[in-house]
Amino acid sequence: MKRGSIITPLLLILIGVVFLLKNIKPELPVFQIVFDWWPFLLIGWGGLRLIEILVSYFRGSALPVAGVSGGEWALVVILTLVGSSVWGIQRFSRGDHGWLRIGDMEFFHQTFDYPMDPAAQPAGAAPRIVIENLRGSIRVIGADTNEVRLTGRKSIRANNSRDADAANEKTRLEFTSTGDIVTLRTGQEQSSQARIRSNLEITVPRGASVEARGRDLDVDIADLQGNVDIVSDKAGVRLQNIGGKVRADLRGSDIIRGFDIRGDVELKGRGRDIELENVAGEVTINGSYSGETTLRRIAKPVRFESSVTNVRFEGLPGEMRLTLNRLATENATGPVEIRTRSKDVELAETNGAIKVNTTRGDVAIRQSTAPKSPIDVEISSGNIDLALPAAATFKLNAETERGAIVNDFSLVFKETTTERGSKLEGTLGAGPEIRLKTNRGEVSLRKVAPIETAPPGKAPKAEPKVETF
Repeated sequence: MKRGSIITPLLLILIGVVFLLKNIKPELPVFQIVFDWWPFLLIGWGGLRLIEILVSYFRGSALPVAGVSGGEWALVVILTLVGSSVWGIQRFSRGDHGWLRIGDMEFFHQTFDYPMDPAAQPAGAAPRIVIENLRGSIRVIGADTNEVRLTGRKSIRANNSRDADAANEKTRLEFTSTGDIVTLRTGQEQSSQARIRSNLEITVPRGASVEARGRDLDVDIADLQGNVDIVSDKAGVRLQNIGGKVRADLRGSDIIRGFDIRGDVELKGRGRDIELENVAGEVTINGSYSGETTLRRIAKPVRFESSVTNVRFEGLPGEMRLTLNRLATENATGPVEIRTRSKDVELAETNGAIKVNTTRGDVAIRQSTAPKSPIDVEISSGNIDLALPAAATFKLNAETERGAIVNDFSLVFKETTTERGSKLEGTLGAGPEIRLKTNRGEVSLRKVAPIETAPPGKAPKAEPKVETF
């Protein structure tokens, strides 16, 4: 019997895994990874076929006439055409056509630098700064001044210095002032034969507002009392000490980081990591972010909405960390509402009502003070762990359709069991109602341990153990 190759089964498994990951984790950029790194499939394929031939050789078996069969060659051609076409279309849509690029590296071109002459424009105490820079970095600093000062340089990727010089001449900086509006245009759209990046450093009055537009930007803004508005296909954003409202609409971002913002923050689009700290206004995040979202000390309501996770707080004096598979908060102000498809949820020291609804994942709630507002948790598949202080009073309705209930809190609550599940009900004092339900999983009700409520570094020390011999 002719021995078949393992290549085709492995290829089917790989395709199945890709689509399964996309279904389970919609936030993961699975297809983007495949489109960028698909040539490794051909490398792995060839490596496995070579190993199979070597194994046959050392076993003394007959070697195949062709290392790769005709059907496999046809599949290789199809994969190559499809992969190259999709990759090329993506690069073209990003404006990267005309270059051989692997990751962030470009080949067959040279880089030529052109310093920009320092320039300045008069401005009032609170001007509006409009920056149109397709690609490059923008650094804006507020200062005690009544003018806008500009320095920077231009990097041009071209075949030779003559082409670079021509591109530089075509893309002269436009820096104008009309009333309280100061406009800066890099003119990169005037050249299609060279790839240009402008790196700008701008000093503006502290009362200024900034609007930045581009395709691929790195934005750093600090010490402004006005608003900040950023729109770009791709950008990294770093903000500090901003007095007005912050708005960022990005199709892709590696990092959005903001500290000490006194206005509202509105983020929209796609990206990876978000970090916001010490925000006096509301925070609204709407989009798909595959990295880690960290929020600390948010004075007003927080809203996070994506295709798989919705989070609402009335305030966040403490911290929230959100990743692809975990959401953890400490010291949040309720009502707190969380709806998610597939995440473990951990809530500690929540002040206010709690409502959690998740399809898959465990939920753990820890309170060192007696709850004064309702707690409602419902899970399709996962465990629920609720830890409360011993003096807490509440009405309990806990249920699992397939699983067990562990009651380490009080015998006041009565348990009834079914063929596969269990219920725990009862009233202890005159506290709020607590409802815990999981279709498939375990429910645990217990007293919070001292080590869980102690501040960091102040955990109770265990008694020394004395052994006798």
